[in-house]
Amino acid sequence: MDLFSILTFGSLIIYIVLPLLLLFVAISACMYIYVALFKKVLPRSIYHFFLGPVAIIGFLIWAVPLKTGFSEFFKSLLVVFAL
Repeated sequence: MDLFSILTFGSLIIYIVLPLLLLFVAISACMYIYVALFKKVLPRSIYHFFLGPVAIIGFLIWAVPLKTGFSEFFKSLLVVFAL
């Protein structure tokens, strides 16, 4: 199956941009929760040290469901909007 023949502009938005928006939302949500809980509690150096790992946790929250079949949801959206 030729992947590039089915990717039109509308399907490109659904298949590529929507998961990237979800990535941004997942990382942002993890960061906001971390900031809300620990900004005033932790010392500044420890707080800044854990910003990176919290962003990685947000990435994993996004990547694991996408690998285990959540991408099928976006593929089905591609089929629905292609009709």
